[in-house]
Amino acid sequence: MLSTISRSLLRPFVARAMVSSIRKGDSIDFYHDLDVQMPRSFEDAEGDGFAWTDFKNLVKDKTVAVFALPGVTGTCNKEHVPSWRDNAEALKAAGVDEVLCVSVNDACTVDAWASYVDPEGELTFVADPSLKFTEAMGMKLDLSKNGLGVKSSRYSMLIENGDVTELFVEKGLDMDISSAENMLKHLKCGKARAAREALQTPFGIYMANIE
Repeated sequence: MLSTISRSLLRPFVARAMVSSIRKGDSIDFYHDLDVQMPRSFEDAEGDGFAWTDFKNLVKDKTVAVFALPGVTGTCNKEHVPSWRDNAEALKAAGVDEVLCVSVNDACTVDAWASYVDPEGELTFVADPSLKFTEAMGMKLDLSKNGLGVKSSRYSMLIENGDVTELFVEKGLDMDISSAENMLKHLKCGKARAAREALQTPFGIYMANIE
């Protein structure tokens, strides 16, 4: 029999295992097998033994905006990537350290694609060739009827020191709430809310009264 203390310690992990997809408020640390591939040429990949990278290391101790897309589709090329690429500087000004783009393709394909859609290197691209990351997030999207196979849902999230503080998941192949513009709007709202809350602290009230 588990003691009351043991049950309370295990509850977050049991609850996490019962949830089919990531949620706002989750910690990336609760997820396992988040290996991804960094984009590179086949020669470079062969040279490093096709090494995998733990996604957790990409977001550790940072504020990172992540957006994932089905693949190299018209909407991905013409709308989704440009939304984040063109707002990269604004996002960094709002406190984001890095912007990651996750695509279900092999590292070599993503390497070539990234040079096409983001020639200035504003974004960091991540390849998920085996769907390890996408499956762990509960974001698989079956597009077999479209001839695209199993890909990723279109979504975006903000990860702050390992915690998911914002999450926007699209319906089907739509591109609306997972845009950089929507993330910026929520970042600005969050800053404004934090400023208002700071004014309600004893120190904030004191400073307001002496100005």
